[in-house]
Amino acid sequence: MARIRLALIGAGRRGRGAHLPVIARMTDRFELVAVGDVDPEAARVAEQYGARPYASVGEIISNAVREYCNDVRNGGFPSDAESYHTPQMAKGRKTIFIES
Repeated sequence: MARIRLALIGAGRRGRGAHLPVIARMTDRFELVAVGDVDPEAARVAEQYGARPYASVGEIISNAVREYCNDVRNGGFPSDAESYHTPQMAKGRKTIFIES
């Protein structure tokens, strides 16, 4: 079975503390290709996982997700940002997993 290529949007406390460690342990199922966060320092955590960092949600949606992610986008946005970012993510017609 082919691995699912995944872009994580949101590398804050929950992204770094919960999502990334689980994704890293499940390399038989997932390939992390990009991590995006509006904080450039937080986005750089991608490099620890062999993924590309993005400091703009718009950039990760228009570039990384379109080019690399065959199946899933994982959005870990603050609740007040979900209504803005979710429609942008849906434009690429990929599966979206939102957890906040």
